[in-house]
Amino acid sequence: MLTFFRDSLQADIKDQIYSVVIIDGDLPDNVKVVVGAARVNQTSENEGMFGRFFLARPDFELTNFEKEELEEILWKWVAEYTETSPSQADRELLHSCVKDATGSTDFFAGVGYATRSLPQLTGYEKGEEWGAKLIDYAWEHPFKQYRKRQLIEAAELTIRWEKIIHMERYDVSKNLYMIDLAACRRERIRGLASGTASAYVVDGTRSGRERNTITGRTSSVMMREVGLEACHRSQIRPRIQDGSA
Repeated sequence: MLTFFRDSLQADIKDQIYSVVIIDGDLPDNVKVVVGAARVNQTSENEGMFGRFFLARPDFELTNFEKEELEEILWKWVAEYTETSPSQADRELLHSCVKDATGSTDFFAGVGYATRSLPQLTGYEKGEEWGAKLIDYAWEHPFKQYRKRQLIEAAELTIRWEKIIHMERYDVSKNLYMIDLAACRRERIRGLASGTASAYVVDGTRSGRERNTITGRTSSVMMREVGLEACHRSQIRPRIQDGSA
């Protein structure tokens, strides 16, 4: 999978597509591929990755949702098929099995343990349908503890690209800017120049890719604020200048 992922990032550059990667922070091999590709692009504009990545620590689920929310999403998912509602005792039992989870893998291990007493939870696992339920819930409840969810910020960012004027072409942006690695590691979820974007979600079980056509492009004055920094690619360490390369 890692080779395919690396090749996909390279293909995006060839196709003049911005890569947007959401990646589980607890998968060091995957993180290494993304960071390595971004670093390669610092010295060669046609290699590696050009776009934006951000880390979900410890993983996508627990970055974006409280465990109690994951429980609620799971129960609603079950109700769609069983047309039943859990009792308070059922809720408390599931909670006792997942409350100490430190990631989505632990969460679903707890769900598996709970099925010994709650057989209606059997067969509900992490996958595409689970991901769709998470997104639906996030759109309905965009804030987590009074802060906008990471995935909602990323989605709104993509929408905003369509409305930005004073455009800058992909090839111009690629020549003048590179990924701001420090900003990505700080999880400063901002934008990048737009155009056409490939969005990736990489977690412990799969990687997904979706392409979205964006009509607007971010003006150069915004670049350093949105995760790209001005640079001279001949240097290993980029030199940031005042709004120009």
